[in-house]
Amino acid sequence: MNLDVYLFFTRCHVLYITGVRRAIYERLVGEHGDDWWQNGVERSLTEAQLEALRPHVERDPTRDRHLLLDAPHFLRIIGRNSNVFSDAFRDTVRISEELRRLTAIRNEWAHIDNMSLVRARRAAEQMRRILTALSCDEALEIEKMSQEMAADFSSMEEDDPMDEFDHPDRGVDVQEAPTPTSDLWRMLQSCLVLEKTVQMPDEGTNGHAKVTLTVHNTAPDGTDWPEVWFNSVFIEAGERYRAEIGTLRPGETKQEVLQFPPKQLIGIEFELSGAVDANRLFRIRRTTSLPDDVVGPLRQQFVSRLESIGIKQFVTETLEIIEPIGPDILLADLRSIRDALKLRFERMDEKMRALSTLSREFHLSSEHSLGARIQEISRALQDFRAKFNDLDTAIGNTDLDSIAAAVHDLKQIQLAVLRVEDAVVEMAETS
Repeated sequence: MNLDVYLFFTRCHVLYITGVRRAIYERLVGEHGDDWWQNGVERSLTEAQLEALRPHVERDPTRDRHLLLDAPHFLRIIGRNSNVFSDAFRDTVRISEELRRLTAIRNEWAHIDNMSLVRARRAAEQMRRILTALSCDEALEIEKMSQEMAADFSSMEEDDPMDEFDHPDRGVDVQEAPTPTSDLWRMLQSCLVLEKTVQMPDEGTNGHAKVTLTVHNTAPDGTDWPEVWFNSVFIEAGERYRAEIGTLRPGETKQEVLQFPPKQLIGIEFELSGAVDANRLFRIRRTTSLPDDVVGPLRQQFVSRLESIGIKQFVTETLEIIEPIGPDILLADLRSIRDALKLRFERMDEKMRALSTLSREFHLSSEHSLGARIQEISRALQDFRAKFNDLDTAIGNTDLDSIAAAVHDLKQIQLAVLRVEDAVVEMAETS
C-alpha cells in the first residue's frame, strides 16, 4: 500500500465520516420519517452548531442534509437519540468518550502535517469499532487498510512510546531517524517531576484552597551525563489555568501557586508538559490528580449529593406506576395512572435543576469525566420526559399500541439512567 501515516489517517477518517453520516440518517429516518432532521438533528445540536449549518442548508435546500454532518455533530446526535442507537451502543458513557476522543484527534490532525503511526492506528481501530457497531461496510475497508499499514511498517515499534510527540528535523530525513527506545523514553519522562501540596481554607470560611505546585528536573547535572534541558514547561489545571514555568535545566526546581474554590478540586487534573532540549527532540506529557486525602472527602460529598437527588428512585417509582398498563386495563385505571404520571412529570424539572446545580457547585464541565456523566444523566432525563409526553398523548387517545411502545422506551431509558449513575458513583469512589 505504501501509504504515509498522515494519508492513512485521512482515508480512514473519510470512511468513518461517510459511514456514520449514513447510519445516522438511516436510523433517524426510521424513527422520525420525513421529520428526521427537525426531530433528530436540530433538537440535538447546540445553537452555535445550528447557526453554522444554517447557511449551508439555505444555500442548497435540495442537498442531502446528512452530508452536512461532521464529527463534532455525531456526539450530540447519538447522545440525544440514545434510544435510536441503543442496539449499537449499550454503554452510552463509553461511546460518548470515544466520539469525543476521535473529534479531538481529528482537530489535532487538521493542524499538523504528520502523525505518529501508533496514534493513527489506534484512532483507526476506534473508528472501525464504531462503524462495526453501526453495521457499516466502511469498517471492513478500514480493517483492510490497517492490515496493509501494519505490513508496511512491521519493523516499527508497536507500542511506540513517542505517540503524540514531536520529531523535529535535525539535519536528516525524519523518516530515517532512529526510533527512540522505551528505556530512553522512561528515563526522560522520569526526569520531569511534579509535586503538589494543598492548603485548604479554614472550616466555615469562604476562602480558596491554595495548591502549591513544585516542578523538578531531576536529571543529574554532571559531565558524565547527557544534559536534559526542558524548554517551554507548562502546567495546565483543568480548563482555565495555565502556568508557564519556563526552562528547567538539570537539577533545577521551580514553584507555582494556584488558588481554587475548594469544591472545584474534585474536578481538577494537572497536566505537566515540556519539550526536552532546544531541538524539541521529545515532548513529555502526563496527567495527574490531587492526593486522595484531599479529593476523597470531596468525592464522598459528591456521591452523597448525587444520591440525595434520587434519580434512580425517581425513574424506578415512575416505571412502577405504569407497570399495570396492559391490554386488559380498565379506562378508569388508565385515567388514574395518567393523573399520577402528571404529578411525576412536574418533578422532572426539579431533578434536572438539581443535577445542573451539582455540576456548578463542583465546577464540573463536560470536559471532565464526572461532568460528562452528569450530562449523560441529564440527557437521559430529557429523553425520559419526551417519552412521558408520548405516553400521555397515547393514554389520552387510548392508543394501546402507542402506549406499549412508549412504556418500552421508558424502560430502556430507565436502564440507561441506572447504568450511568452507577458508573458515576463507582468512578467517584474508586478514581
